[in-house]
Amino acid sequence: MLRDGKTYGDLRLRVVGLVSPNPGDSKLTVVALVAPLDRSVTFDSAALGLIDPRGRLVAQWTANSKELSVVPVMAAGLVAPGRYRLRVGAIDTTGRRGSAEYEVMAEPVTANGLMLSTLLLGVSYERNFVPKLQCTNEPTANGYFELFGTPPAGTLSVAMELATSEDGPALVRVPGTIAETSSADRRRATGVGPIGKLSPGDYVLRAVLSLDGRPIATLTRVLRKSAS
Repeated sequence: MLRDGKTYGDLRLRVVGLVSPNPGDSKLTVVALVAPLDRSVTFDSAALGLIDPRGRLVAQWTANSKELSVVPVMAAGLVAPGRYRLRVGAIDTTGRRGSAEYEVMAEPVTANGLMLSTLLLGVSYERNFVPKLQCTNEPTANGYFELFGTPPAGTLSVAMELATSEDGPALVRVPGTIAETSSADRRRATGVGPIGKLSPGDYVLRAVLSLDGRPIATLTRVLRKSAS
């Protein structure tokens, strides 16, 4: 299903590809997430691959039973900078097959000497961050990204905004936090925004990174909310 290029539509899927620096290496980490549109579906198998502009499958991963028990199913691989097509094939426990694709531009995002990962959307369960490709009745949604490198002189801060478009006015703006990790050159930026009263539809979550109060980078991610 990864190699034949055919469309399999019996099982509807949602897939997204995220990019993160790989410190000390020119390659980048591509993180793939895939979930069924129907939340009652259980995967029997799933495989993900990255295809370069020449049509070559340059990275491939197949989920094991433990990984299939978690939604969304997650995989990661290292690639050289460039444009890729992330292709996913999956089969559910009733035998239905589905495929989906997502265009990934694997290139570093920089801001004042820092390298940034792309923005990940999720929710918090018992203080644990859980990635989400679609929200329903959750009261809040979390934004998460990582910063790599030596911080510039000054005060770094982050805020999470919800809007109806990438450049539209913020419906909500909430201060976030930037926390150190066990690695001196890696930090985590997080923020929580209220979504419980939002009507079903597509929104944009924006993470605005600022230095001494001046925005130096904005990362975005579509927040899709469904009725059920």
